[in-house]
Amino acid sequence: AAAPAAPVGPAQQVFHFLTHDLLGGADVVLLVHRGEVVIHGLASSGQARDYATEAVRRVPGAKLVKNEMAVRPTDSSEDRRLAQLINRHLEWTYDLRPVASTFSVTVRDGIAIVRGQVRSPAQRELALEVAASTRGILVVEDRIRGPGGAR
Repeated sequence: AAAPAAPVGPAQQVFHFLTHDLLGGADVVLLVHRGEVVIHGLASSGQARDYATEAVRRVPGAKLVKNEMAVRPTDSSEDRRLAQLINRHLEWTYDLRPVASTFSVTVRDGIAIVRGQVRSPAQRELALEVAASTRGILVVEDRIRGPGGAR
């Protein structure tokens, strides 16, 4: 018989929220003890750092949040490079080819804003995953129109 799955505690919930659900940070490490969460890692701006703090506060079980993320600002040329890279990846992603020409991505301080039009919730999710998986992107803002959360 298989062993029962271990319950998911606040540490796993917070880590999943910050690193998997389109809110990835750079080198994010969370220390959790009795509902107190300490966040370590890199943020590209004070805004991104504050966003991480607020995101952790919304996770059930997080009682006290201390954010010790270092802020390492990016310059505008890096933001442009990241936006171009994401746009190119969206164009090259097979399942997004029918809608690739509708996408427009801008990046500021590691926060990617993805605009465009999709035909299905799966295309929306895939486009956001492509952006979030780009190294240097801390947060992805969904401004995509279409099924799965029309904006």
